[in-house]
Amino acid sequence: LIDESTLKKYLLWQTEFVRTDRLFTPTRTDWIASAKAVRRLRHLNLINKNLASTALQNDALIARSATMHKCFVVTENIRDFSLLQKVMSKLEVIPAKEYFG
Repeated sequence: LIDESTLKKYLLWQTEFVRTDRLFTPTRTDWIASAKAVRRLRHLNLINKNLASTALQNDALIARSATMHKCFVVTENIRDFSLLQKVMSKLEVIPAKEYFG
């Protein structure tokens, strides 16, 4: 659980992100496209068939949002996003240590 001051800070951020149009909320189409990306990885045998179907879903949603809004992803999770790049050709991923380094 988070304390009241942290919650207020998060709500302030949310309000500011909405005001400046920087809050990306996945649409139904984003969810479908993300699921298809993960399914393609499975079909191409690039991920283990025993891996839970939802294991990459959040990363796929982030990747989809980044490509749809012409952004890039800065992450320490290069492994998963590199996999997603194989089925999302416009996805640009930058290692966090490189970006912040």
